[in-house]
Amino acid sequence: MLAGIWRSKKPFGYQQERGAAILLSVVFIALGIWYSLRIPPFEVLGETTSYERGLAWAQGKGSSVLWKAPPLHSLLGAGILKTVHLNLDIPPFERNPFWAGPGTSANRNAVLHLNDGPPFQGHLLALHLWRLVSVGCALVAWLLNYLSLRRIFPHRSWLALGNMLLLALNPQYLFLGSGAIPEALLWMLCALALYEAFRVLEGRGLSLGWSLALGATVGLASLAGFLGVLLLPFVFALYLVCWVVLKVSLKRLWRPALISLGMALLIGGWWYVGWIIAGERSAGKEWALHSVRGWLLSFWGLFGWGNVLPGEAYEIVVWGLFLLSLGGWGLVELHWYWRKKQPQVHGRVEAVLLFLWMELVLLWLLWRLAYGRGMLGWMLFPAGALLGFAFYRGIVAWLPQRWWRFSFGGLAVLLFLMALYVPLGCFSKAYALPPRVSLTGVPEGIHRVEVTFGGRIFLLGYQEEDPSVERKKLVFYWVGLRRMSQDYSLHLRVLDVEGHLLKEFATYPGEGMYPTRLWVPGEVIVDRYVLSWLSELPRGAKIELAVRRGPDGGFLPAFNAQGKRVGDWVPLE
Repeated sequence: MLAGIWRSKKPFGYQQERGAAILLSVVFIALGIWYSLRIPPFEVLGETTSYERGLAWAQGKGSSVLWKAPPLHSLLGAGILKTVHLNLDIPPFERNPFWAGPGTSANRNAVLHLNDGPPFQGHLLALHLWRLVSVGCALVAWLLNYLSLRRIFPHRSWLALGNMLLLALNPQYLFLGSGAIPEALLWMLCALALYEAFRVLEGRGLSLGWSLALGATVGLASLAGFLGVLLLPFVFALYLVCWVVLKVSLKRLWRPALISLGMALLIGGWWYVGWIIAGERSAGKEWALHSVRGWLLSFWGLFGWGNVLPGEAYEIVVWGLFLLSLGGWGLVELHWYWRKKQPQVHGRVEAVLLFLWMELVLLWLLWRLAYGRGMLGWMLFPAGALLGFAFYRGIVAWLPQRWWRFSFGGLAVLLFLMALYVPLGCFSKAYALPPRVSLTGVPEGIHRVEVTFGGRIFLLGYQEEDPSVERKKLVFYWVGLRRMSQDYSLHLRVLDVEGHLLKEFATYPGEGMYPTRLWVPGEVIVDRYVLSWLSELPRGAKIELAVRRGPDGGFLPAFNAQGKRVGDWVPLE
């Protein structure tokens, strides 16, 4: 069964392969645009920082952010922003002061969403245009990966097509590729450098034009992201392979090598010299995943700012595909060892270079981990050509020849459903507004509080859902008494029997998604919070609630139903 996989030359005909490639391209573009519209503004990790830097360049203040990060993506964004009329008196976004970081279950939104819907204009229009450009970069990146793999496996192009499938419909690839962040641009330039490197191996890339193009691509990649610098040793290894393995004379190689490396250093080297002299370092929060589960999820489905997970069913599917691919690789290697008494080695120089690039990316990630920098599974996407090939090859190794077309179609349908689920069942749930009901829709069994805060907000009562389970929920029923021009925050604190503070919790209503500026007077807001620490409180502990102006302003005075002042903090039974 396994031997038949490698003996067959064309499991897909040329017309079938071309049709599948065109269809996947169209599906990717459609999904990418859909993701860019469904993802709430600035809810892709790092999108706020990228937009601020692009805005600084568009306003002629690029020197203030020049040494913060490689500037190519910011310059690209500045060009996009200049095509849109922006009201610079209005900030592009308002950060959510209660966003606590990756891994939190509440306040998933990094910014406040006050008016995000169409028609888009101003900063929102500029952001969505920038996202569309990112979708185009991500599309070009995996098309180039596909063409590179076709050069490695010219008679087994179905492997390249499988890689195309696994990147095009990977929800994590779609999510990051649809954001106004540098990743898609970096993927594209790295894929282009690999494609140009394979041209060099064929002997057609030693001309002056191709040498300049390869050097320019490497230099631009280094200006798109720090990982792009790794293309410099990769290019050096490329020419070394041409000399040692392919026996190309030094007389033919030294000029193209010097031109490529010199052009790369000329384009990108100036910035790194200035960056080292300036001593600028990113002040953003970076985090790493150290477990296999974390790496696998961050490669397939870690959304938002690292705090939106797609659910258990999605994770089970991901684990199933991973184990299926891993087991398939083991079967293939055992099969080749049984038939040839040695492990399988392709023996193609292009494949060796592809593995070398993968090793460089892995070393970069290990260096980041060693120096306390962030390290996530999706950071392997610049080596997407090899990853997609390895994943798909392991899966099809289980299947007989007559099932290849069905397996490709079945995997495509499964991944397409996963890609559809993320915006519909993941983003919509994570960034949903709290339910609003009428007064008649409030349950009768709630704990009545009936306290007014500052004449603006009325707390009708609260209830505790699922009191028998570990992750308890508190549900508050709020009523806005008037239109509010600023945001007020909910604060909870837990005191022991002696009055010492044990726990604090603060948020804008709706877990940050429904600030009071959006409230309609008279509607009842059903405000739910999952508070696992409720089950850990010591005996005699007391929970109190208060409302403040903004995240840390003054408290609103609380009055009971008789109009008597009851202080700032209201005890909950």
